[in-house]
Amino acid sequence: MNIEDVFSLSFTTGVHHQYLGRPLYRIPYNLSAGLFLSGWLSDIIRVKCLVRQCNAEIDLLRSGVSMADMKRQDIWDCSLTQAYMFGCTLGIFGAHRFYLGQYKYGFLYAFTLGFLLVGWIYDLVRMKTLVDTANQERKTGTE
Repeated sequence: MNIEDVFSLSFTTGVHHQYLGRPLYRIPYNLSAGLFLSGWLSDIIRVKCLVRQCNAEIDLLRSGVSMADMKRQDIWDCSLTQAYMFGCTLGIFGAHRFYLGQYKYGFLYAFTLGFLLVGWIYDLVRMKTLVDTANQERKTGTE
């Protein structure tokens, strides 16, 4: 898979997610015009990372690594750059928490506007710790 192929697909309908082997992401894209263009913009910025992760998953599957073992691989690690991107753009709605796999906090932030901005600002200050914790929890299976 290459970046040119992904860019040639429609970002507003989510076809790029289908191509990258993530068909469930396509449904919300279809229903919301690329998540009201914010998801579209986010994916354009991080398309290189998405393609790299997809290619790494394919290589691991071809080498015989099981899906359970694949989750412990570094390709699934959350990126500090991407966490900041989500935190700075849609962090008030908990986007960075959803990215880090902390869905309860994500919903809580979405309904309270990032705990009335205080929690959102606090998260921006301690983003590296949040990312390191999320990666460690994913590798050890604790959450």
